[in-house]
Amino acid sequence: MSLTMGLDVLMVALLMVAIVYAIVLDHHLSSTRENNRMLAGLIDQFYQAAARTHDEVLKLKNTQERMRQELQKESDRALKLKQDLVAVLDAIDKKTLMMPGGHTPVFDAGYHAHLQDVTPETSRSEEELLLALKDLK
Repeated sequence: MSLTMGLDVLMVALLMVAIVYAIVLDHHLSSTRENNRMLAGLIDQFYQAAARTHDEVLKLKNTQERMRQELQKESDRALKLKQDLVAVLDAIDKKTLMMPGGHTPVFDAGYHAHLQDVTPETSRSEEELLLALKDLK
């Protein structure tokens, strides 16, 4: 009987080892399932963030293109205004040259340097300039 008892004890010991192993395995499997659920949630959040980022990048590109076009329009307008001003200044210079007294053109390259040397005669020049501008209209 001792052989049967030894076998029974061995069987009980093996069953206990199998039960402990099954408990540890169940714990690991439940942890893996929980980690899998958490990972799935993180993946969903990542895809949502990627979609939002993609939308924002598209908005940014559209805004950039719109701003580039507006800047180009403003640059074109500024260039046209510059050309118009140059034409007006040329016309004023021509009118000034035709005036009695033969004044030198007011808007030459050194015009800005002479701004500080304005004399009382400037008021007459201003009147002539205003008349020339009215003639151009």
